Amino acid sequence: MINSPVLTLNLKGIGRHLSRPKSQRGELSEYMPKRGKLARGRYWARWRIYVRQPDGREKVKRAEKIIDRTIAEKMGFILDYNGPLTKTDAWKVLAKLIQDSNGAPAAFNAKITFGELAQEYIELNKPNWERSTSRVNVQIIEDHLVGKLGVRGVRDYANTEADLQRFLNGYVEKQSSRSLLGKLITFLRAIFDLAVDKGLLERNPARKLRAKSRKRSSNLSHTLEECDRLLAHVSGSDHLVVRILIQLGPRSEEAFALRRKDVLSHGLLVDEAIVDGETKQTKTLALGSGYVRAAGLGARPPALPRDAPRRSGRLAISVLT
Repeated sequence: MINSPVLTLNLKGIGRHLSRPKSQRGELSEYMPKRGKLARGRYWARWRIYVRQPDGREKVKRAEKIIDRTIAEKMGFILDYNGPLTKTDAWKVLAKLIQDSNGAPAAFNAKITFGELAQEYIELNKPNWERSTSRVNVQIIEDHLVGKLGVRGVRDYANTEADLQRFLNGYVEKQSSRSLLGKLITFLRAIFDLAVDKGLLERNPARKLRAKSRKRSSNLSHTLEECDRLLAHVSGSDHLVVRILIQLGPRSEEAFALRRKDVLSHGLLVDEAIVDGETKQTKTLALGSGYVRAAGLGARPPALPRDAPRRSGRLAISVLT
């Protein structure tokens, strides 16, 4: 009898390493889930990336990106027209993204730095931010996060909770404000959430970050004598607006937007603000059925002085400009 070795065959593993067709067109839309319609010439794209695991298994990751004319030109597409990117060309850009990402998935993912991912986060969220909010958010992300963490690859931040906490602790030691610390934590978590969604990280290293500001609240305030001296130097509608600012405390951009018709028998209507030279709806929560009451100004709201100059229907506030 001839003794031959018994071969064990794992039937479940057959075909694990065999290549198979992975044709896909991807998704392209003018609307972004949970965010709404994008600006003209900007498209939300999503496609699949196939990643080979160490055991030979294949894992599917979802990638997404905002495609516009700038992205197309950076990728080498020559556009023979001016203006926003057309949807036809956006499909061509998406096809190139699918080809590049699946042609060498490991290299495609490994090259992404934190700074690049942060810029992508900005592009995804900027269309939904107000202009003033966008300016502040972009500055914080670029100066504090991209400027200090941007060159490092996203995958290098796996299991770096202690490093990120020390990064935030440095801001705490510098007496940073509660607002800045809160925004840093929010943006760090959001950017790393994007990394998890793209399959670059298994879990978010910023999920448990904490930072409590040590900066003392400002107790600066004007005395009654200082307020009297200030009011003594203004007259007419300027006197009225300064008095409103002192006693009612509206935001300056709300005071700039006050009109004659906003002075009512039982209070002041505050429903607009002037931001970046444009009139917008105010962020202040209205008090008392939409009115900021004239508390502290007497039984009746302040009457508009007869000598108040008329300037486009709004109160004159030259003393504050």
